Amino acid sequence: MAPITWAHSADRHHVPHEDAVHAIVNAVYFVPRLDEGRTGGMAPDLYIGPGRDGRLLEVMLERVSRTEATVFHVMLARTKIVNEARRRLGR
Repeated sequence: MAPITWAHSADRHHVPHEDAVHAIVNAVYFVPRLDEGRTGGMAPDLYIGPGRDGRLLEVMLERVSRTEATVFHVMLARTKIVNEARRRLGR
């Protein structure tokens, strides 16, 4: 896993960083380049996976380079985001 930077917006829903990393590493769904980039960088990747307590989280990050990423969104997974991931992955 690349070094991670945490945007202030990643903490909006008070999900511990350790839970977000757990969700990324144990992702059930991974959708690369989910939509247009917010900062002029690469389009963000979506990870949906369990936090350390097992609840599904949605985590979005932008890859800053091949070796770095910025997490800008972490929260409990919403049904509409899970359904969008499934649709894009053909599941």
